[in-house]
Amino acid sequence: MRILLVDDEWDILDLMEAILESEGHILSKAPDGATALALLKNQAFDLVITDMIMPGISGMKVIDHVRENCPVTRVIAMSGGDKIMPSNYLEQASASGTTVIIRKPFSLDEFIDAVRSVTPS
Repeated sequence: MRILLVDDEWDILDLMEAILESEGHILSKAPDGATALALLKNQAFDLVITDMIMPGISGMKVIDHVRENCPVTRVIAMSGGDKIMPSNYLEQASASGTTVIIRKPFSLDEFIDAVRSVTPS
């Protein structure tokens, strides 16, 4: 499965990349929403995993772009930002058609289970 990982924290990107490559997936990484949108315009992905709170273009804008331009692409939204700000980013993502939501911090098992839940058999 072709997966686009979007997060402004390089440690998280690198960890997710290692996990998903060990599961046999093909990955691209984006450290921000702008890079993600550029990649989405030039490549097709089966799954986008995006953080919600990032500088510049937010995860919500990435999700909106996927829904409008890549309707068969599944989306996993993740955020720990509800601890910082009162807005519930993951509820917004879910209402926008996100396939799965994950609250940070999450365990490796939770992450793997989320990806497997959207992986075609």
